[in-house]
Amino acid sequence: MSSFSFVDDLNIESMSDEMDVLLADPSLERLEAEETELLSELYEIKKRLKEIEAIKANLKKDDDLKLLEIETVEPHITKDASIEDKAEFILNLFMCRRDVYSLRKWNAETGKAQYYPKCFNSWTPVCPKLIHKESGKKGPFPKCTECKEKKFAPLNRYAVIGSQFKNDNPFGVNALGIYTVFDSDKCGFIAIDFDEDNWKAEVLAVANIFRKVGFQAAIEISFSGNGAHLWLFFSEPVMASKARRLAMMMLDRACSTYKDISFRSYDRIFPLQDHVDENSLGNLILMPLVLGGV
Repeated sequence: MSSFSFVDDLNIESMSDEMDVLLADPSLERLEAEETELLSELYEIKKRLKEIEAIKANLKKDDDLKLLEIETVEPHITKDASIEDKAEFILNLFMCRRDVYSLRKWNAETGKAQYYPKCFNSWTPVCPKLIHKESGKKGPFPKCTECKEKKFAPLNRYAVIGSQFKNDNPFGVNALGIYTVFDSDKCGFIAIDFDEDNWKAEVLAVANIFRKVGFQAAIEISFSGNGAHLWLFFSEPVMASKARRLAMMMLDRACSTYKDISFRSYDRIFPLQDHVDENSLGNLILMPLVLGGV
């Protein structure tokens, strides 16, 4: 049978004397001091390890950035240049599809813009949209990209002059919508869209990140005046997937650097996709510098 003793049965006074001797032992004090010192060193080591991990992460991001091998362009033109030269300058800057473009229309009922490819056969007797309407059929119009009679107008300097430089429509009617992906999934620029309340601070933060890594981005206030596009122009066509990866890397760095900014105003990256099917036009974006814009 096991046995035990109540505390009252123990020699408390004797135990207390032994404990006093142990506590008074100088070697124990040294051990405690050494323990405190080691704990302090351990804290500093852990702190430094975190700093090293952060540095390694940034270096990896730098290596990833170098692997992209993307070069940008900082073009220049003077205000004294002719309107034709300015239009040609814009076309060369905004590298995009040249074989087609869309015109902006404004739906007063919805308060939203719509875009339709500029086609020389649009609403002519051979146009499926006109045939569809006159037949009284219900439902959506046939797609322009699937039309056998399509004859898209090419994007040239005359389109830029007429639809952008001389277009003072307050809703941007007939402004140019340009298609971003061309030549086997390549693009000539990226544009990051910001459109919430804090867009000013957030677009400036991302632009600063671009500047820190050597890229000079351009900020354009949106047509409505309630947002912005951050543009980065390439010196030569770049795979859309690579361009989009660069934009995501810059956004990631901005989030890591400016932790007090939510970046809720970030909406999307143009191009919207890495790949465009052969029979598709892909996504478009409104070309800036519309005279009637805000």
